[in-house]
Amino acid sequence: MANQFCVNCGTALSGGRFCSNCGTPVAATAGAPAGSAQVFEKRTWAQSNIARKAVDEMKLIGFGNLLPYRNWLADKPWNLLWVRCFLGIGLFPLLLSFWASTAQITFESIAFVFGTYFALMWAGVLYFMLNPRLAFSRILQISVFTIVVGIFLVLTLQQLPIESTLYSETNSASILGKLTGFVLGVGIMEESAKVLPIWWLYIHAKNEDNLSTIVFLGCISGFAFGVAEAARYSISYALGLQNGNMGMGTYLITQMTRLITLPLLHAVWCGIFSYFVALASVNRHVGKGLLLAGLIICATLHGTYDTFSDSIIGVGIAVLSMLIFVAYYRSGVDLQAKISSLLVSQPAKASTTAG
Repeated sequence: MANQFCVNCGTALSGGRFCSNCGTPVAATAGAPAGSAQVFEKRTWAQSNIARKAVDEMKLIGFGNLLPYRNWLADKPWNLLWVRCFLGIGLFPLLLSFWASTAQITFESIAFVFGTYFALMWAGVLYFMLNPRLAFSRILQISVFTIVVGIFLVLTLQQLPIESTLYSETNSASILGKLTGFVLGVGIMEESAKVLPIWWLYIHAKNEDNLSTIVFLGCISGFAFGVAEAARYSISYALGLQNGNMGMGTYLITQMTRLITLPLLHAVWCGIFSYFVALASVNRHVGKGLLLAGLIICATLHGTYDTFSDSIIGVGIAVLSMLIFVAYYRSGVDLQAKISSLLVSQPAKASTTAG
C-alpha cells in the first residue's frame, strides 16, 4: 500500500487518526498517495496562507516599532563609553584587515598592532578594576619610554659579560641553570627596565599619586614592553612555520599566547613592582628595602614562569602571578598603614633602648 500524506501540510501519515504534524483528521487524507497533485496544492496553499498571515501581523505591529530608528537617534547610544569600547573591540580587526589589504604593512607591524589591540582590552579591564586617576599624556609618555628606552636598555645590557653569561644559562640542560639564568638574568633585567619610568616619576622626581594610579601606570609600562617583545618574537615564529620547524597548530597557539597572555603577565609583574614603588614613594626611610623586595618578587615570578613556560607548572606560575597582583592591590592600604606605624614606633623603641 502506497504511503499516504496529509492533504493540509503534506506530512507522511503514521497510522493514527490525526496528522502528527497539524492535527488534520486522517479521513480527510484518504486517496492522497505520495506525490499526488492534491497534496502539493494543499501544502502550497497552507504555506502561502501562513506567509500572508505573518505579513499582516508585521503590518499590524508597524514599521516604526519593528525598526524604531527615531528612538535610536534620540537616544544616541554611540555617545556611551561602553558602546564605543564595544564597537572598537569588535571592529578593530576588520579595520586592520582593510588597512592591510590597501597598504603594504610589514608582518612585525601587524603583530605590533594586534598586540596593542589585546593590550588595550586588558588595560580597559584593569582600569575599571583599579579606578586610577590618569592623564592620557602620561600614559603615552610611559609607553613610548618603555618601548624605545626600556627595550634598548635590555638589548644593550644583556651583551655585558655577566649578563650575557646569565642569559646563556637560559639554554642550559639543567633546570637549576635555566632557573638561575631566567631569574637573575632575564627577570632582573626586564623587570628593572619596565619599572624604570615609574621609579623616575615617583622616587627620583618625587611626584605624588595614589596607589591605584601608580600600579596602573606600571601595568601600562608592562603592556608596552610585552607588545614590543611580541612583535619581535612574531618574526621568528613566522620563520619557524615557513621553514617547517613549527606546525601550524603550534604556531597559532604560540602566536596567540605571545600576543594575548604574555603582555598581560608583563603588566602584572610590573604592576606588582610598581606597588612597591608606590609604597617606597611615601615611606622613603625604608624605600630601598621596599624596592629590593619588589625586584626579588617580580624577577622570581618572571624567571620561574620562563623556566617552566612549556609545562603545566608555567600555567600555575601565571595563575599565581595574577592572584598575587590582585592580593597586593587589595591589601595595599593595610600594608601602607603597618609600614607607617613601624616608622612611627621606631624612634620610640630606639630611645627606650638608649635609656
